[in-house]
Amino acid sequence: MISVIISTLNRPEKLQNCLYSILANTFSGFEIIVIDQNRGNTTKRVVQKFLNESIRYIKIGRKGLSRARNLGIRVSKGNILAFTTDDCIVDKHWLKNIDSSFQEKESFPVVFGRVVPFRPEHHPGLISPGVSDPRRTKREILTKISYELFDFGIGNNIAVRKSTFNKIGDFKEWLGAGSVGRAGEEGELIYRVLREKKQGTRILFNPEILVYHDRWLNQREYEKQQFSYNYGTISVLEYYYFLGDKRNKKYIIRVFKDKREKRHQEIKTCIVEFHPKWLVRIAFDVTIHALYYAQGVLVARYFARLKRMQKK
Repeated sequence: MISVIISTLNRPEKLQNCLYSILANTFSGFEIIVIDQNRGNTTKRVVQKFLNESIRYIKIGRKGLSRARNLGIRVSKGNILAFTTDDCIVDKHWLKNIDSSFQEKESFPVVFGRVVPFRPEHHPGLISPGVSDPRRTKREILTKISYELFDFGIGNNIAVRKSTFNKIGDFKEWLGAGSVGRAGEEGELIYRVLREKKQGTRILFNPEILVYHDRWLNQREYEKQQFSYNYGTISVLEYYYFLGDKRNKKYIIRVFKDKREKRHQEIKTCIVEFHPKWLVRIAFDVTIHALYYAQGVLVARYFARLKRMQKK
């Protein structure tokens, strides 16, 4: 059985479209768990419209993507847990392809699927965040910890064996949307799986497991979103660095190097084309980002210290 876990916040119409797409799947052995973080009852009324026993609705008082997902994990009945978000439309063979991936001879603890923009022709000039590289159309297997693991898969299309959570623990609740870590919860999870040799060290990306992302941002909003992703990556890498994984130093340097090269190119363009206002904005952004990254380091150090204290 597959348990589909959806955390939702202030998107009742998009959630409705998401639920329709899941219920239209060709695979029958599944349940849907909706974790509602809204204050009102709008989402509850949307779920009640379906009158479907396979949908379970749970209200949660505190916000946080990882916190909501962990509640879904605890109440789930399936041996495979599939996660998507309320602004996604799943392919009609989504669950079938998830199930077949876990039925393969090689036992994968975690499987990622492909995410593409939903009807991009209807959103000219806007960008859909959290989608896969369009060049990734073939199966891939991740076998070791590397910088690339943070781009290997996306959290709106991930499936995990419940036994994996039972052995290594749930999502870190200080990571993910609505937390001090902002993002990075899926990257941390597969980091932990690959670090824990007893769990096996092979994670699958299967492009046939397809999800469409129906979220659209302008350029400025997209840049802020990417910053949150970088912030989460830094937090995870620093967390394990403080726990003794010194190889992360080179990955941390690479994050800052990539960001610095992008800023250098932007500054060159501003100088050549003489955009003083943009130069001021870039200087402001660099300062703010440096402060936030410093905060990410402090957050990682705090939780690493907490982890060491728990071991004593």
